[in-house]
Amino acid sequence: MWMQSLYKLGARRFIVAGMPPVGCLPVMKSLRGMQPPLSSGHGCVELQNQETQRYNAKLQKALAQLEANSTGATVSFVDNYTPLLDMVTHPDKYGFTQTGLGCCGTGMMEMGALCTSLLPQCKSPEQYMFFDSVHPTQATYKAMADQIIKAHISQFTNN
Repeated sequence: MWMQSLYKLGARRFIVAGMPPVGCLPVMKSLRGMQPPLSSGHGCVELQNQETQRYNAKLQKALAQLEANSTGATVSFVDNYTPLLDMVTHPDKYGFTQTGLGCCGTGMMEMGALCTSLLPQCKSPEQYMFFDSVHPTQATYKAMADQIIKAHISQFTNN
């Protein structure tokens, strides 16, 4: 594991981010369609979210074991799942008016390099949770960063 290599080089403080609710990404909603058996009340693909939760639980166990076996190391897990799901289910709390589509193009499939100046973009990206069908907007990243700093900064500022 890469963390063990860094530990051997002297690193002692690690922060590892968990997976977001993948079933809530606009691309996943578009690819799967939103028939009632596949979706939750907020339109996310529930099976994808369940798989993500299982992955995050396994990751947390592996990180705890790594920390226990690494003298002097601090290994923190950042929960991206819960806050991002909260943004989807309570968008007003974060100033979002759109959580199901990206700001770029149709907001359903375009991502990354496909989002060029040739494609239309929304006029108010700060009101969108996603910039494209996979990546969050700056407003989403800011809300996440604020929560991460609040939850984890003390672990990394104390000697």
